[in-house]
Amino acid sequence: LDSVLTIKSRTPNVPCIDVRRFYDTSAETQLTWLQPTSAPAVVVYTSGSTGEPQPHPKTLAQLVDETTTLIKSFDLAGHRIVSVVPSHHLYGLLFSVMVPLLGGGSICRNSALQPAELLHLLKRHNADVLVAVPPHLRALRDHVASLPPMHCVFSSGAPLLPSTAATLR
Repeated sequence: LDSVLTIKSRTPNVPCIDVRRFYDTSAETQLTWLQPTSAPAVVVYTSGSTGEPQPHPKTLAQLVDETTTLIKSFDLAGHRIVSVVPSHHLYGLLFSVMVPLLGGGSICRNSALQPAELLHLLKRHNADVLVAVPPHLRALRDHVASLPPMHCVFSSGAPLLPSTAATLR
């Protein structure tokens, strides 16, 4: 999976990976190299915000099943994603690698910490899915009028204040 993140674009200065080019959706053998198994594929850790980070081994089958559920539940196939969550976190791995890989679409490789930068990335890449954490979403509250139309906004890692959710809605 890590090789997906390091693929060089053939076009200079293009900061997005469009994973649709990696497979033919009409092929019967679509992504045959990504067959779920019961062997551990990755070990992800809790953030450590409530104590020592705890390891959690995940099988490829678990990752594929969870990703497939996300894609179906939130109609994520083919969407353009901007994520501020790094792919070494489970949340980032699922949305930044697995969802585009299994559902098509694209993921922006850049990440932004400030609201203006994040708005710029969303607009520049015509993104319609934002994957973030509550501090980023709280920071966007004052810029909600500048947000492009979104298909979904995901928040994880801590509770999202109801007032922030209402403002972004």
